[in-house]
Amino acid sequence: MDIRNHDKGKVSHKILSTAGNTIKKIVVVSAMLSPGILLDIMYHMEYFDIEYIKTLMQNISSITGVKYCEALKILGGTVGVVLTMVNLFLATSINLAQRREDNIYGIPRSELEEIQTNHYTYMRRVTYIAPLLIIIFLNLSMCISGYLLYVYCYAFYFIYFRMHEQSYNVDCKRSIVVKRIIKKYENSTDGNLIDMQVTFEKMGLCARAENNWNDMAIIYRRLMEELEQGDLQSIYSLSSEFFYYLFFYGDTAYGVEARGFIRDLVCDFDKKSHPTVQDKEWVMLYSIMDVAVMYMIEADLISLLEGLLNFVNRKHALSWQCSTTSKENEETLRTIDSHTIQLQRTLICVLLECRFKYCPSEGGVSLILASVAKKIWCAINTPKHFEELKLYDNLKKHYSEINFKEIIEDLEKDYKKGTMVSTMAKIAATI
Repeated sequence: MDIRNHDKGKVSHKILSTAGNTIKKIVVVSAMLSPGILLDIMYHMEYFDIEYIKTLMQNISSITGVKYCEALKILGGTVGVVLTMVNLFLATSINLAQRREDNIYGIPRSELEEIQTNHYTYMRRVTYIAPLLIIIFLNLSMCISGYLLYVYCYAFYFIYFRMHEQSYNVDCKRSIVVKRIIKKYENSTDGNLIDMQVTFEKMGLCARAENNWNDMAIIYRRLMEELEQGDLQSIYSLSSEFFYYLFFYGDTAYGVEARGFIRDLVCDFDKKSHPTVQDKEWVMLYSIMDVAVMYMIEADLISLLEGLLNFVNRKHALSWQCSTTSKENEETLRTIDSHTIQLQRTLICVLLECRFKYCPSEGGVSLILASVAKKIWCAINTPKHFEELKLYDNLKKHYSEINFKEIIEDLEKDYKKGTMVSTMAKIAATI
């Protein structure tokens, strides 16, 4: 292949692309100014003598007291105003360009700009050439077009100022990040979530560096709110990946912070009723616990499970919230029902079995964790909830090696027939 011909082809393509973009911009600018240009032409040329247009212009003149010729003279004396607007516009553009180098929760602003609807390129073009256009309009005695250009310049500068102002708005920044995550997930093909995972990795590094876990929790909740109730795979994937990359990705696991994250999630969970495991909050809880049980060190996992399984304290916390809530909201609070308690115990039992089978520790299971496992096993008084959890087998797991259905069937068999196929049953029988 001739490299010189290839380079010439690239240059030709670039020239054609630039020319095409320039033509587009000229067309857009002409279209924006066309109402004013058309009215000016109608005013000056008798050939375009449209009676109702001239009548309208005369009526506006009589009401406002503004004469066409006088307005044209005033327009000529205010060219400096346009120049001032352009200078302000350029200064704001420079500030925005400098802001592009900053990060939002670890993600460069330049990467987030594609998420925002961007109609500002043509605004810049119109504003930059505004002084030249004003001079042309004055020499052609085009009054209405000149004032229309003033209106555009003011409107564009106001919009650009709002962009600069919103770049400091925390709520706006969170919304942009959530939109980016969802877009990355929607653009993923064949389950390839690398782009989304890279975003979560950057956010996790930022949270650790700045110790900013509260904002991450707020972003997580907003992210989940954007997902539809029945979209179980999206809820599971986004929730589990977010939680993993935030607390467990890299050389250091942040188990204490992860426990606080789960505590707040469970607190919100307890405030609502959850009829089936297809409920969004159930899938969120499952996805978070799936990662936590598989990746937490034993000390953190034991503390997490002891708090999670202490339903007496959880009920007291819910009652306290009820007593401190206004009466109009009091009826929305509830107690933790027996179905929820049994289903959560069964879920933790299944996840612990996954840990013991697919992620065994080198020194084996500690006596403390074994005691917690036995307590959970003995507290489950019916195997029927195992059947409900089989629905989660259809989800593509974060820990891909797990055969979720097989795990559940082994546990179910041990409960019904008294066998000891599962590690949980063996632990419960030996300590």
